[in-house]
Amino acid sequence: MARRDNNGRRSKRSSRRRSPLLDVVALILPILCLGAALYSSVWVFRRVNNTVVAAEKQLEAAEQQATAETKPEPAYGGVQDPWIGAGTFTVGNEELDHQIKNFCDSHTSQGDTATDAAKATYTAIAESVYLDQVEKPSGRDWVSRSAKQYFNSLQQGGVYQGDYYEFASVTALCLRYFGFSDAIAVPVLYDMQNGGQYGSALCLVSDVDRQGKVCDPSLGADGWMLDRTGYNILVDDIGQNLDAAEGLGLKIQRKDANTNETDPSGLGYGGTSTDGTGYGTDYGYGNDYGYDTGTTTNSTYGTGTSTGTGMGTGTGMSTGSGTGSTTGYDSYEYV
Repeated sequence: MARRDNNGRRSKRSSRRRSPLLDVVALILPILCLGAALYSSVWVFRRVNNTVVAAEKQLEAAEQQATAETKPEPAYGGVQDPWIGAGTFTVGNEELDHQIKNFCDSHTSQGDTATDAAKATYTAIAESVYLDQVEKPSGRDWVSRSAKQYFNSLQQGGVYQGDYYEFASVTALCLRYFGFSDAIAVPVLYDMQNGGQYGSALCLVSDVDRQGKVCDPSLGADGWMLDRTGYNILVDDIGQNLDAAEGLGLKIQRKDANTNETDPSGLGYGGTSTDGTGYGTDYGYGNDYGYDTGTTTNSTYGTGTSTGTGMGTGTGMSTGSGTGSTTGYDSYEYV
């Protein structure tokens, strides 16, 4: 009986022998699991990496935008200028810079020296159509405003027009473009035989030999680079910066800054008017603008009284030249 039982157990063990397929599965399954794990890791890494890259790009774009918004615009350096060592020219106003350059370049010929080009440009300015303005300019920026007014006066056919204040202003700025860096425009006063004064303007400059010269637009093309020693220059104080005139040692007829004080002598100088040339007696208040109510004889000489509307105190008598309305300075100073 015992032998039979052993044989039975032996036959059962033989029937349960391990299948080769299980061995294959057992071998492949760990590899598949490892591959799945690696794939999952790569997938997760790619997702995370893409997120990080996108965030970095957004941050970089935001930084670039912030930099662009906070970065100041490049400073304006002026227009190209072949006549000066710096290579650029500016008077502090971009529009006026271009107007000056275009005007100067249009009167420059190939092979010109700086003096040749400057003289041709001055001649064009001095031979422009003269247009008497109602009021003379004033203020610290009178040169730039006068120059703009001249350039903006361009008519059909390339014709410019202006008065001597404008001609002198444009001349000074154009001469600077050609390298005459000390050129300045100055308003001046001339005495008349009848005791009055009239206003005009000159351009003061040094030539290539550093000699003081005058460009006088009232003389047309003949006013180019005249000796300054031939001029008795009296600068008119119209509210401009007088440092340059003082530095040149020029005489200056100043306006009295204190309107509460009156020149006891009552001397003054008149301007222009509308009904002929009269020589009248003005009664005004301090620094006043009087309106002549007198009459004229043969449109030459007349006498009359005018009431001043100025800011001064007290009454001063002034002798003025002009007809209709006259402008008198009852207080003045020579320097």
